[in-house]
Amino acid sequence: MKRLFLTIAVLMMALSSASSQSFLNKLGNAARRGAEKAVTKKVEKKVEEKVSEVIEKPIDRAADKITDKATNKAADKAAENYINALNNYSNALNESAASASAASQSSSGALKVSGEGVYYESESNAAVVYDDWDMTDEDKAMAAALSGNTASPSVGAPAAPQTNPQGMVKYNKFDFVSGDRIIFEDTQAGESLGEFPSMWDLRSGEAEIAQYDHSTVIALFTDGCISPLMSEPYNYLGDMFTIEFDYYFALREEGDKNYGDINLNIVNADDKDAYGQRPFHITFPQSISRYDFDNKGTVNFRYWWRTPTDESRDGGNALSLEPASWHHISISFNKRAMKVYVDETRIANIPNMKATGGWMYFRLDYADQQCPLYLKNIRIAKGAVPLYDRMMTDGRFITYGITFDVGKSVIKPESMGELNRIVKLLNDNPTLSFSVEGHTDAIGSATSNQTLSEARAQAIIDKLVEMGISRERLNPVGHGQTVPLSDNSTPEGRAQNRRVEFVKR
Repeated sequence: MKRLFLTIAVLMMALSSASSQSFLNKLGNAARRGAEKAVTKKVEKKVEEKVSEVIEKPIDRAADKITDKATNKAADKAAENYINALNNYSNALNESAASASAASQSSSGALKVSGEGVYYESESNAAVVYDDWDMTDEDKAMAAALSGNTASPSVGAPAAPQTNPQGMVKYNKFDFVSGDRIIFEDTQAGESLGEFPSMWDLRSGEAEIAQYDHSTVIALFTDGCISPLMSEPYNYLGDMFTIEFDYYFALREEGDKNYGDINLNIVNADDKDAYGQRPFHITFPQSISRYDFDNKGTVNFRYWWRTPTDESRDGGNALSLEPASWHHISISFNKRAMKVYVDETRIANIPNMKATGGWMYFRLDYADQQCPLYLKNIRIAKGAVPLYDRMMTDGRFITYGITFDVGKSVIKPESMGELNRIVKLLNDNPTLSFSVEGHTDAIGSATSNQTLSEARAQAIIDKLVEMGISRERLNPVGHGQTVPLSDNSTPEGRAQNRRVEFVKR
């Protein structure tokens, strides 16, 4: 019993007993309403089995490491609270099952989770209940774990994939393409709130994992400066690379404290501490006041760089940026040319810059600790072999530039650079036809990953057809998690496995 208490307590470090209680009450209520039509005792059995699998088995090693007496005492108390919450949930399921005798003839079924709620699906009745409620990301993660399912976009048959989300049209002329080999990716998955980001090194100031705008994010505070935690920390970018991340652009109200800016620096491997020798530096404004937005609506992006002959030059660009929203930053370097994009707009195009071979870090200089900066979805990739060359050499090419939200088949707008490149390849070579093959990592069930990979392959084809390519030249295939390229135990390995392949037919 002591082991169980310590095991459950590890989960409680990230979720308070109050939030767990609230979440489980909501989930119990959803299950109760679902049971009126279709819940059987198999729901309870499946959930109990998953609770055991999720809580007890994976955390055994962590429980062995808890030796401090004070920690044990706190863990015991947290475990008691959490067990009470689980008991409440179990009682709700029992109560639901007892009131569902009319549906007991259903031979099999499962409690499943979608982006909007919980539903019960059985072989005899494929879409019995669909319960909407305002779930946080933590709610969704716990619901998925307890039900044994990953997030699903629909009840019953998969919904038709959305290939033209709002804002994608703006990206029609976007030409950024991610590198071919991902060397660093941090989506903040599995991070604990309040802890330092596990995939980063602290250079100065303060940073921690936070929850903001329904997302798990990295929060940087006064003078916060972080750099990716790499096996070769001062020499990994090379002469062809791309960097991407999302940052939150705030709207300051009257009386708010000043916000700082985020400064991205790329530093030479042999000059890692000599800030004056940085080949590239750019400042992204973090906020705009309501007055400035109402009257001007623009912000200034400033950057400076060093030429191959070590001259220092600078430039800038003004851009209207929607406040109180997330924005995507894309940076590409190809031997000597640097391009920087904010969302779909290119704000810097430097044709002759000093090659780095070095390292990059985010640096934020701040005036007010009450106004942190929020970052998420950071990716660094290397290489940029032309599509035609890869296709002619290997009979296929892999792309990481077509991206989706987790568990969804909706193409992100920033994928338009890669889609435009593929359309050009197909238009330039009218006899080419491809099998479009979707692959996932191994997070979640094999069944849901198979369905997701098929939906994503179909979404890509639908978009290419919308862009003028004949459907007869494209065939969708989903492989799910069955053909990994790398180890699914690391974030970089999983990022390599989440891909789309175009295979020549």
